[in-house]
Amino acid sequence: PGPGGFYDNLGSLPISASPRIARARCYEEDPGFWETPLRMYPHWKNPDPIPLAWRGCTGTLKDVPFEMCYTGLDPDSTYRIRVVYSDLSPGIKVRLEASEGVEIHPLISTGNRPQPMEFDIPQEATLRGSLTLRWLREPGRGGTGRGCQISELWLMRKTG
Repeated sequence: PGPGGFYDNLGSLPISASPRIARARCYEEDPGFWETPLRMYPHWKNPDPIPLAWRGCTGTLKDVPFEMCYTGLDPDSTYRIRVVYSDLSPGIKVRLEASEGVEIHPLISTGNRPQPMEFDIPQEATLRGSLTLRWLREPGRGGTGRGCQISELWLMRKTG
């Protein structure tokens, strides 16, 4: 992610290796993963040559938002996010918002194949030196119950 940036492998490392995941609870508190993000492996047997991190993902179920929290940001800098969405249920769309309800991208369909997508973070979202990213699934869609699923995430500090 470069100097002043962050990287999160949400597809192949243990969830405990991603300390920026918000609302992670222990099994005894949420055994059904109704509110806690969980690791899934939708592409584990995919014969295509894809990165190991893309074979798995971390996400939420139903309409529970998926959140990541970042601290230690430079309030005078601007940031960009690169995200690899993974295997959303057909027809499900995801919206990304930042701190203070700032929209990063509207509801979009991310497709059925993992691929990097990049979005600028408005500077107003990082003025306090911290950032919460919140992914919201299109509400009330049902389907398989899968919410937003992410394999990799880069928060990159823009230079110049």
